[in-house]
Amino acid sequence: MERIQLRRTIVPLGLLLLLFLFVDACVPKPITDLRLIGVSRMPASALPPSDDLRDTLADRGEAVWRVSLTGNSKWIREVKQHELNSYATVLRCDEPDRRVLSLGPYVGRIPVTYYGDGIQHYRPRARTVQYDIYLPETGRYRSEKNFNAPMPRYDIGKQRMALCIRIAGGAMHGAYNRSDEVRVEVGKIP
Repeated sequence: MERIQLRRTIVPLGLLLLLFLFVDACVPKPITDLRLIGVSRMPASALPPSDDLRDTLADRGEAVWRVSLTGNSKWIREVKQHELNSYATVLRCDEPDRRVLSLGPYVGRIPVTYYGDGIQHYRPRARTVQYDIYLPETGRYRSEKNFNAPMPRYDIGKQRMALCIRIAGGAMHGAYNRSDEVRVEVGKIP
């Protein structure tokens, strides 16, 4: 009788453990220690060569703002393991429906995305790495609620704004996660 009771207990616990291990293996772990290093303005020609908008922005004489963050390098392993398209979400902190165009994240000149050039062979040498996100100086906000809604333009060079930044990643099979939020002041200094 006790053997039957023991089996009734062990089998569900074993299945629960397998389910936990499966979920743990399938869900990417986010960057939990993301911190701001600095913000700087530079010409668009300083963008990594692999960026699709580099030439367009440089031809227009556009500037970009580089936001440098530091965080756990394990995110790079998660991107590779789960085949994630890694990206930055940049929203106005005071108006969270307004998204600002962002390029990256990059580690050095390498885009941190599964489909990026060089990421498969990149091996972090430290526990933390510097993630760089680039913000074109001018653009049009995008609505978080309705992507096609008409939104006003912005110019980071002429206004000061507080931005809330996260590094996120997703894959076609549904794996998704995002980092903790970092608040960053960018733009014209009053």
